[in-house]
Amino acid sequence: ISMFLMVLMLSAFGMLIIARHQLLLLEGSLISLGRSTRKCVYLIVLLLFQSITVACWLTMQTEKEKQNEVLDTYPQLKWRERGLNWYIFDGRKSASIVHVWNTVCIANFLLGIFLVVVPFIHMLVIVLRAGRRVHSHSSKRDGKHLEHARTVMIQ
Repeated sequence: ISMFLMVLMLSAFGMLIIARHQLLLLEGSLISLGRSTRKCVYLIVLLLFQSITVACWLTMQTEKEKQNEVLDTYPQLKWRERGLNWYIFDGRKSASIVHVWNTVCIANFLLGIFLVVVPFIHMLVIVLRAGRRVHSHSSKRDGKHLEHARTVMIQ
């Protein structure tokens, strides 16, 4: 449950960055997304990051005997009193699960960069350019664009 909630928060930040990036784009921009396309991108971000939760759930199957053996080996662990509500990730016995976990993590990293980090960097470039434009020549459209940019940066 904690992994699900942490990843949900991470995907919410990703969606927020994408939404703010779309807010800063000028009308008619080539990379401006329509409403339905934007919702699909939000869903992709959510499912992409929640695949970590699924991979975590697949790897958390541990036999009770193995848990008790670990507790006997390390007497400083007091988890026995709280019950066996934890798991051991043993990659030597389940190599296929390790490959699934690695694949999910690499896919999340690469697609996360594409869907979240690239729009964030582009958003910063837009803000810096808008600031330079307003200083060089003032127009109503650029002033409004800079006002949106300032709002986004404050948020």
